[in-house]
Parts: sequence; C-alpha cells; structure tokens
Amino acid sequence: MAPGERYSVEERTAEIEALVTERGQISFTELLGAAPTLGWAVVTFIALLDLYRRIVIDLEQNELFTDILIKKKERPAVPGATT
Repeated sequence: MAPGERYSVEERTAEIEALVTERGQISFTELLGAAPTLGWAVVTFIALLDLYRRIVIDLEQNELFTDILIKKKERPAVPGATT
C-alpha cells in the first residue's frame, strides 16, 4: 500500500483468512511485512481480533514479547455430519 493510503479492515481480514486457509499458519511478523506503517499494523491486528472472535483462527504466543503465530482453527467433526 502507498503511504497515506487508507486501509480496509474488511479487505485485510479477507486477505489474512485466505493466507491462513492456504498455508495453515503464518506469523504476525510475516503478515506485517518488511516495513509496516503504524496504520498497517493496527489494521492487521484488528483483522486478527475479528477472525479470532469469529473462531476462524487460533492465536499462539509462547513467551511474552515473542512473535504471535496465527493458525487455522481446526473445527471438531460434528457427529452424524457428512463431508
């Protein structure tokens, strides 16, 4: 995104959901990229919170101040459901 460009939480949420679906997991650092702006970091974090709230992803951080790992939420099989 270009400097000064407005970021869409909805678009970022869809991007992250697609990445996690494709890869299974991704780190917060990877999502931010090489030189993130504050706006990009905030939109990315809000998108992650929305995905977590909707039970699309799991968030894991092993120690304080370490990278956050974003994983696709594994939904348990529903008894009697067909795949």
